[in-house]
Parts: sequence; C-alpha cells; structure tokens
Amino acid sequence: MAQVNLQQVRLSFGKSRAECARALGITVEGYRLKELGRIEVTGAELAKLADLFGVPLRVAFPEYEPTDAELALARHLREAA
Repeated sequence: MAQVNLQQVRLSFGKSRAECARALGITVEGYRLKELGRIEVTGAELAKLADLFGVPLRVAFPEYEPTDAELALARHLREAA
C-alpha cells in the first residue's frame, strides 16, 4: 500500500490521536505507532478514519491504493450481494 501521512491528514481534519484511536478500536499508543509507520495501517482502518473525518476514503487518502486481497474481498462482497 502507498504510504499515507496519517498525522498530516489527522491534523488537517482537526482530530486528536485519541479520537482516531477510538475510531479504530486501538490504544492511543497503537495509533501513534501507525502514524510513525511502525505498524501498518489497513484499507479498512483508512475507511474508518475517513468516516470519522466525514469524507469519502478517496478524499481523505487520495494516495491510497487497495491491496490485491482488498480488491478480491470487494469483488466477493459485490458478487454475494
């Protein structure tokens, strides 16, 4: 996945680390490690953050490119619907 600058995006939407961590169901320290790039952030987590920010995923994270596994899951979900 393309590297995203979580801190820059978070600050541009006026959110705290605590708010973002709560949205992801993780600790503030865990979120800080994601901002530092020490723990990978998933597409699902980016979608949750975009929801917190009140904008579509592509608006919050235009550089995001879904992984092959995420694309396969999306296809599967569309076919199952």
